[in-house]
Amino acid sequence: MKLFVILCVVNFSCRVTVDAWIRQSGSLKQIAVSEGIICGVNSCKQIFCATTGINTTEPTWISVPGPDNAKQVALYGREMVLVTDDMKIKRAYYKGSDTIWVDVPGALKQISIDHAQLCGTTVTDSIYCTNYNPYTLYFPQQCDSSRTPTTMNFDPTYDWRHVPGGLSHLVVRAGRIFGVTSAKTIYYGKSNGPSPYWTLLSGMLDNISYDYDYGRICGIKSTKVYCATENIFNSPTSWVLVEGALDNLELWGNAAYGTFNGQIYYNHF
Repeated sequence: MKLFVILCVVNFSCRVTVDAWIRQSGSLKQIAVSEGIICGVNSCKQIFCATTGINTTEPTWISVPGPDNAKQVALYGREMVLVTDDMKIKRAYYKGSDTIWVDVPGALKQISIDHAQLCGTTVTDSIYCTNYNPYTLYFPQQCDSSRTPTTMNFDPTYDWRHVPGGLSHLVVRAGRIFGVTSAKTIYYGKSNGPSPYWTLLSGMLDNISYDYDYGRICGIKSTKVYCATENIFNSPTSWVLVEGALDNLELWGNAAYGTFNGQIYYNHF
């Protein structure tokens, strides 16, 4: 573990010194990460992904075809979901330059996916989720040995359900939602069932990410990076200030990826 110095400060509890963030080649304004893959959207609203060199200074970036107004990409494995500036939703299975997007009904401004659900927020901060099986989504009339879909001629049905509450940004993992409101307050709840049973967490953030495997949440507040591994499901949450400055970040597998002024950074906790 690379967290080696903890200095207590006021309110957001402590400051954590980590090994220096690694500057990666390329330029993105938004980033997404999953096992063995990073993707993102640049300032020209183009989509780029890398599956090699993702923990180095030189990821092998590949231009991914897509809409000319991409706003955000979300990942789970090779499953990709994006939202556009006009809140259209599209899905794909990553196949590099051969990636094919299909439309998803609905309108969302921000989106997140895990192994079984797709959740997002609307322009009015309403929350919607739908269940899916990522391995059968892409119409497996014919699939290769790696279960990569090879045909795309079936339009799946999406059963969107309204989740009570209001969030401006969220992340869903294993049936759990962490999110922040337009007032920057932080909530934890369930994505399934009759009620999310929201819990107000201490602190304030602009956006948030959750690493299910390592039990860590991190977020950004005015470019400052905060993380917690204790009391992440209740208050007071044990936030620590991580050295560095980011506009947004994503967690996966005890690693963090983020962007700041278009520059891309990586760190391993």
